[in-house]
Amino acid sequence: MTSPKYDPDKLKKALDKFGSLNAAIEALESKKTDLQVHNEQLKQKRTVNSIENSNILRGCKFYSEIIQDNISSRTAYLHKFLDFAQDADILFFDPDNGMEVKSIPVGRRNSSKYLYFSEVQKAYSAGHSLLIYQHLPPRPRKPLIRDLVNKFKAVTGVNQVHLYWTQFVVFFLIPRQAHQKLFIQASDTISEVWKKQFEICVIT
Repeated sequence: MTSPKYDPDKLKKALDKFGSLNAAIEALESKKTDLQVHNEQLKQKRTVNSIENSNILRGCKFYSEIIQDNISSRTAYLHKFLDFAQDADILFFDPDNGMEVKSIPVGRRNSSKYLYFSEVQKAYSAGHSLLIYQHLPPRPRKPLIRDLVNKFKAVTGVNQVHLYWTQFVVFFLIPRQAHQKLFIQASDTISEVWKKQFEICVIT
């Protein structure tokens, strides 16, 4: 599948329509962001629905269908999801455990808790930047992170991956070239406002 071409005007219109990148940057530039305002309210309601209903991520669309272990239903799920998100610039994947592991191949019981590299490749090839959640296990983290970055680069062809990490989780940002400048701007703002919550780096 070929990746769509972007021009600045088209990208700006898409961002204004979907809201994800510019809205996030504007919010982060305030010392008292919307995230901080809603933080206490959300502490007692740690669900996706509570975030969706709070309108804290203005302009974002949530896909509420539950993914299944079965391969055929999972394939159909991804197809429907990419159709649902076709106008989005960035997709956020929040698997329960993170990226695939050797012990649980796709289709096996509990595989619904993982995202698979074949799915990362399809989503990126559809023209989206990707943000992916990964739980960090109690073991040396740097080798795991480096291994995942290398695999992301291999399946998408990107030359760099942005990392936002805490003591227990890491978020991998796999950018499309057209979004690089916006992500750099957003990372600078996150680093300034949220430096006590995140470590940020770019791995090439």
